[in-house]
Amino acid sequence: MGAPAPFILRMLEPLVLSQRFRIYVPDLPYQGGVSLGAAVIIDLAAVAPEAIRGAVLLVPGGLIPVSLTSFLLRIVLPSLLYLLLPCSFTARLALSGMCDEPVPADWELIPLTWKHVVRRPELPGGHGGFPPDDLARLAAPTFVICAERDVFWPGKAAAAAAAAALPDCQTAVIPDARHLPSRRKMEEANRWILDFFLERGLL
Repeated sequence: MGAPAPFILRMLEPLVLSQRFRIYVPDLPYQGGVSLGAAVIIDLAAVAPEAIRGAVLLVPGGLIPVSLTSFLLRIVLPSLLYLLLPCSFTARLALSGMCDEPVPADWELIPLTWKHVVRRPELPGGHGGFPPDDLARLAAPTFVICAERDVFWPGKAAAAAAAAALPDCQTAVIPDARHLPSRRKMEEANRWILDFFLERGLL
């Protein structure tokens, strides 16, 4: 996944609590990924598309280029300020561009993300996104859920790119949501995910 596990579990809590999905053992051959984790699934499909029977990509990386100006101004600079002066004000400033509901439990995202970026700055697919040929290899039924106000890439543009490039793709955009949507919005998105798997006969 693309963020520390506690936050990801909160995003997908309705699915986890439904007892239909396991937390630590993947329910292969279905794949689900959030942000960087979604880009990893696209990367897997480029080399082993047969390993994926169905996929859900939530706020996925790798579909279109990262919006560098937005990323620098709304994530990098506020995060640097937090690292220099860690307090509740600078933490909220650093998280408000990325989270619908920045809360103290998410402050750990800032130093953990920086450690990851410093050690492994390259994203799967690169900062420009995967080439169309690689995207086309994810031929399994795929549900792409984007956030309208995503700080990394415009949600509607990312959804349109997915619909154009992935052979069997359904898309949805969470209205007025940032990269890490609110609990209420994620509850609705989790219902979309279950409906998708049921409609496609994957459950």
